[in-house]
Amino acid sequence: MMQMNYLWLVFALCVLWSCSTAQNSQAKKNQPKKNMVKLSALQGEVSLTKGQKAYYEASVHGSVGYTVSVLVQNDVVLKFVESNYTYKNPEKSHMSGGDEAIKTYVFEAAKPGHAILKVTEKFRGDVRNIHRIKVEVKDK
Repeated sequence: MMQMNYLWLVFALCVLWSCSTAQNSQAKKNQPKKNMVKLSALQGEVSLTKGQKAYYEASVHGSVGYTVSVLVQNDVVLKFVESNYTYKNPEKSHMSGGDEAIKTYVFEAAKPGHAILKVTEKFRGDVRNIHRIKVEVKDK
């Protein structure tokens, strides 16, 4: 009987370890790279060099009503690359109310010029904040 309890304990520990490893790999996969520039609604203006990548992060919780949208004005200069979510609790992300996350938008400075990144924060469909980040892209 003691040996059976020991086997269940080992099994449970293995399951817990694999869950934490999966969560860490998802979080690491969606993390911005070290050489990217973090964009912030508070900075107002940023300068990038051609080919450089930048990212913008926002808290979202769709089931509650917190959403964000990002629009690049002049996408010839600043190109949208991808967006992804990093859930606060990945194991609960499929459950009602478990969709709280950080949404990351990734951009690339495509060619010299000026662009504006317009960030719209909404709560239950109503616009709460609009931020504009001026982006200047320079040659290397």
